Amino acid sequence: MKKLLVLGAVASFVLCGCASHVEERHLKEGCAKVGKQLFLLDADLKGIPPFTAYGFCVGPDDIVQLPETFGAEVLRGSAVKDGVGVFSVSKGSTAEKAGIKAWDIIYEFSGRPVSRSIDLQSAIEATPPGQQAVIKFRRDKKEMTTTAQF
Repeated sequence: MKKLLVLGAVASFVLCGCASHVEERHLKEGCAKVGKQLFLLDADLKGIPPFTAYGFCVGPDDIVQLPETFGAEVLRGSAVKDGVGVFSVSKGSTAEKAGIKAWDIIYEFSGRPVSRSIDLQSAIEATPPGQQAVIKFRRDKKEMTTTAQF
C-alpha cells in the first residue's frame, strides 16, 4: 500500500507540472550562485528522469539591449542555435504588444532570417516608424508568428 501512495504522489507531482517549477528553481539558484541569471532553452516532462531542463547562465556581458523602438533584451551573438534568445521584454513595448516573451527564440524578422543578435538589431533599426514587421519565433517547441507595429 505504501508503494501505491508513493507512486501516486510522484505521478501527481509530475502531472501537475510541479516538477518543472522545482527544476526551474534549482537551475535559477545554480545560476544565482555565480552571479548570473537563467535562460531556459527547453523543458520536457517526458522521459527518465521525468523532467529535464536545458538552459544556461547569463550575465550582463551576455545581454544586448535592442533599440527602444522594440523594447527587449536578447542574448549576445549566437548563443542560441537557429535564432536569437529573448532575455527580457519591457512593459508597454512594441515587443510586448506583439506578444513576445522572455525565453522566446526569434528566428525571422520581416522575412529576414536572424541567427545572431546583430542580425535582429539591424532588422529592427531598418524598420521605419509606422511600419509593421512580421516576426517568427519559437516558444515551448511551437513555431509562432506575430506582427509588431512600429
